[in-house]
This record gives sequence, structure tokens and C-alpha cells, in this order.
Amino acid sequence: FPIFRDLRSPHPTNLFTMVSPSTSTTPPASSAFPTRTPTSAHISAFDRFLGGFAVTGFILIWLSSALSPLLLFLSVSNGYASAAGFIVAVTVAAYLPWEHGPISRFVGRFYNVYHPRY
Repeated sequence: FPIFRDLRSPHPTNLFTMVSPSTSTTPPASSAFPTRTPTSAHISAFDRFLGGFAVTGFILIWLSSALSPLLLFLSVSNGYASAAGFIVAVTVAAYLPWEHGPISRFVGRFYNVYHPRY
């Protein structure tokens, strides 16, 4: 696993993008996000709120992913074909090789900037 290899390195990868600091690019100066993480004494309450939102969102997405097999089983066994179809469609879409568009880059930058500020 690349995660375990990178935990031993002096520059661990970012767990949200799996990009090591040596290969990551600095966002342009016109980016809406700050380019560096301030010290804890200089983090505003709004940045802490956004960091908590990012961490909570990540945990909720992870929990819903972990519960999806159970929800699929329950929906099939109780005859909810549309719910089962939706779960299967979302699962298949999650593994398709999508291009990284502006929305996925925005979400990635949001997590990279605000999750350390929580």
C-alpha cells in the first residue's frame, strides 16, 4: 500500500489526494484558497468551522460507503428496486475513470486547505 510506505517517509502524502509534497503543485496566486496553513494561533473561527465541515463530510461519506452493502441487501430483500438500482449506479460510477474537472479540483483543494485547520 502506498499509504504505509509514505508514513515512513519524511514527507507523508496528503491522504485526500495521495500526492506527495514533492509532486504537488502550488495553486496559482489567483486561487480562492490560501497557499499555506497558518499556525494554530492565526486560524480564524470560520476556518476552523470549514475544517470541521470538511472532516465531518469526509467521515459521513466514508460511513455511507461502508453501509452501502447493507443498504443494498435491505433494499433488494424488501423489494425497493429503485433504491437498489440507485446504489448500484452510484457504486459503478465511483469506479469509472472520470476526468478531473473543475468541481473535483475544487473539492480536492478545499479538503487540502481546510482539513488541517480543524
